[in-house]
Parts: sequence; structure tokens; C-alpha cells
Amino acid sequence: MSKFRTTRHVLVLLLVVMLMATTASAVFAGNPGEPGDGKADLTVMHRIDGEKLGLEKALPVDLCLNGRYAGTLSYGENWSKQIPADAYTIQIFLKAEKKCAGDPVLSEGPIKLPPGSKTYAKAGLEGTTPVLKYIIYEKK
Repeated sequence: MSKFRTTRHVLVLLLVVMLMATTASAVFAGNPGEPGDGKADLTVMHRIDGEKLGLEKALPVDLCLNGRYAGTLSYGENWSKQIPADAYTIQIFLKAEKKCAGDPVLSEGPIKLPPGSKTYAKAGLEGTTPVLKYIIYEKK
């Protein structure tokens, strides 16, 4: 076999291996929150200082998505999750034994979270009125 032919075989083999490695990394290393995976990133931020309302500073609250308990937050904390892209109602209740029951302190929605999007919702104060504002960043 000639030296040229052996070199050519090695190059072809090297190209095939590189192509396989690139394909495998694209399949197995998918980034969370990509538009094709049906997921969205949601971050809820608790920025209400309870002392400004005559309550304890931490002001623990229960976070509920579509009526289901998602977690408890205190002043200054964030809740972040990757969730299925869908429409959600975000509700904030004062921390209680029975989760997501009664009237929420704050409620916003339904909010459509597209696949691959990042949504930030912030519970804060306007004067002494609690408000929940959000912004959605979509990947194009």
C-alpha cells in the first residue's frame, strides 16, 4: 500500500471520528432551556421587607404555580427552576400550614412561558402596596 493511500485512510478515519464526536456532544450535551426541549426557566424573587409593612423582616411566603405549592421564600431569597413551557399563574401566599389555600397576597397570570425562555418575577413594594412584576426573555 502506498504512503499516500495510508495517509488518506488515516485522514478519512480522523474526520469520521471527529464527526461522530461532534454529533454525540450535540445530542448528549443539550443546554437546558433551549427552544426545542419544551422547557422554560422561571425565577421568582422575594424583595418585600416585612418591616416596611409592620411585620417580621423575613416575611416568609409560599409560592404556588397553578395552585400547586412550589416552595417557601423569605425576604431576599430567590426560587429558580426549569419547568415545562406552558401558561402559569404565579401566586404568593403568606406562609401557612395549609399550602396554596385561601386568597393569595399576590397573583399574576396566566403567564405564557415559551420554550427556551427565561422569566423573572419579582415580588416587591410600590409604596406600601405589594406588587408582582415579571419580564420574559425569549430565545430567538
